[in-house]
Amino acid sequence: MSVLLRPDMKASESPMLTMICSIAAARAVEKCGGLRCGLKWPNDIVLNGRKVGGILVETETQGEIITSAVAGFGLNVNICLSALPGELRDTATSLWEHLGVETRLADLAGSLIRRLEQYLRRLPESAGAGEAEWLDKEYADMDGLSGKVVRVQQGERVIEGPCAGVDARGFLLVSAGGTTHAIPWCDSVIVLGSAGR
Repeated sequence: MSVLLRPDMKASESPMLTMICSIAAARAVEKCGGLRCGLKWPNDIVLNGRKVGGILVETETQGEIITSAVAGFGLNVNICLSALPGELRDTATSLWEHLGVETRLADLAGSLIRRLEQYLRRLPESAGAGEAEWLDKEYADMDGLSGKVVRVQQGERVIEGPCAGVDARGFLLVSAGGTTHAIPWCDSVIVLGSAGR
């Protein structure tokens, strides 16, 4: 589904919006099916290392302010793996594959919207200052990249090193060359292994 949002945010804080949408979707899955999801920055939702969904947020701005945003939520719900294209069967999964029963879409959508509204109502207390410790803690609870060595592709630029998680702005933190890089966007993220190995 897609949801029209009117967040009170600066354009520079848009990664935080994707972060909020990802957490809301993961928590909705947990509420409706009891399944514990992980998040792979910037916008993947995973179950047992396989992608079960993704988030895409497109914003419209006026000057430095986001006037509206459309959040697209794509979740594999009541589908079996055999129905997926062959190239996706090793990397994707669905709620049905884990639960063995159908999930009511209305329940899942309702839970997601309620959680999304709850998070967005909390933004004014923190977004203006660029600090949202509560959001940082929520994301860290499901972060699938922290402690992993990653390769981040940003156009022609490649940053490779241990990941220290995601900050409250929604930026990925990667240590490379003696510096911690705060990365707001990327073309791809590849996990190379666990840090320390």
